[in-house]
Order: sequence, then C-alpha cells, then structure tokens
Amino acid sequence: MIKFGLTSDFILKPLTFYLETRQLKHPFELDVHTPEENVQKLLRGELDLAVISPLEYALHSSELKIFSPLGVVSNRESRVALLFFQENLPSFHTVMFPLPKDIYYHLTRIALMEFYEMEIEWKGVPQMPPEVQTALESCDAALYTRNTALDAYVQNDTRLDMVEEWCDKSAVPFVHLMIVSRQDAKVTPALEWIEKSFELGRRNILAIAEHFARDRENPASYYFEILQEHYHYELQPEEHNGLKELFNYLYYYGVTDFLPELHWM
Repeated sequence: MIKFGLTSDFILKPLTFYLETRQLKHPFELDVHTPEENVQKLLRGELDLAVISPLEYALHSSELKIFSPLGVVSNRESRVALLFFQENLPSFHTVMFPLPKDIYYHLTRIALMEFYEMEIEWKGVPQMPPEVQTALESCDAALYTRNTALDAYVQNDTRLDMVEEWCDKSAVPFVHLMIVSRQDAKVTPALEWIEKSFELGRRNILAIAEHFARDRENPASYYFEILQEHYHYELQPEEHNGLKELFNYLYYYGVTDFLPELHWM
C-alpha cells in the first residue's frame, strides 16, 4: 500500500473525494493531517505521498518533488482566506488569526505590508471563534482560513479575500495545495489513480458539495458554486509562474532562507 496524506480542505475534494469514499478502488492507505504535519510525516518516511501547501514546499523544496499535472488553484475570490474587519476603520492595527502560522497567514501578512503598507500586531489563537463578530470585539480584524472561512463567509460583508487581493496585485494565480513525494520516492505508477479520482470528481461536483454540506449550516448549492466557479485543478506554466512569484515574496519577507526551485515528478 502507498501511504497518502490528505488534508481536510473542502477545496481538495474534487481530487480526492472518490479515493476517500472508496467509490474508486485504489492502492492508497489514506490519512488526514494538516499540510505541516503531512510534510513532516513525508520527510520521516511515514508517508509516500502528501498534500501540502506552497509554504511547506518552500521550506523543504530540496527534498521534495511535485506531481505536476494536478493541484488546487484559484485566480479570483477564494473564500478560504478572509480578513473580516470592523466597519469604518481607516486601517487595521490588531488582527486575530488561527495558529499555527500557515500559508494564508503569511500571504495576508505580506499582502498587507506590500500592497497596503500596514504594520500589524498579530494575535494568534488556537481556534477562531465560530462567530466573526465575537472575534471583532477584541481585534480590529480577524483572519479566517480554510473550511472555517468558507463557513464564515456569509456572516459579515465587511471583508477582504486575501487570495483575490494577491491575484489582483500580482497578476498570477495562487496555488493552494499540491501533491508531493520525497525526491527518492518511486510512486509514479500510482499517480494515475489520483487522475482517475479527479476525472470522476470534476464530473460530480454537486455530489461532493452535497456530501460536505450534510453537517454544515450553509446549503449544498453554496459549496457547489465555490468549486464550480472559483477553482481549477491543473498546474500549467501560468501556475508554475505563480508559485515562483509567491516564493520570491516568501524569501524577500524572510519566511524562507533561500529561493526554492521547482522539482517535478
């Protein structure tokens, strides 16, 4: 069995739903972790393949290679990195965000400094309040990310989508998640199962949305529209350039100690 570390992100589901639900027979042993946990398990040999964000790749690029055809990409509103803020504020001073510091934290920090010239006092918390208004009672703004941001989107109209801000200002798409292995791994034959899962997933977006919405307050139509309108899943030269541009900023702002190179399977 090939050990494959996934994440719980809804935006990943078109790639992995048919693997996770076992509606497609495959050679993977699946486990779900955060991107940070996935890369650490991968490097320790506890996983053979893993879903990670560009942040984890940038920090460990010399030891990793990317499954080139597929990833999770947006070039417009993403709804997974939402900066909510109090109305009528001329600027932000304190921002609540979820720990640990992930790619969306760094993206927001860089965007606010680079594009808005704002110096922020960041307040990290283990878990964001379910109600956005509760977070805004103690801070000027609150950064909601990943599935929590998707659910919170409808609570407050005073917000910035930080991925959309990045794409608008940088004029390149943003890669949210990618599939990687160690440099020495021999997993290429198994990758066709991920492609088969995606072929099924992209033809059944509504079924994926309905499955995800079962335990959530927002309707399935809301999640269907997110996947249908806001995301695509191919890594082409434009997405490669988007990764390189992001890596330049991560290096310039001191997140990484070197400029990562892109290594492909």
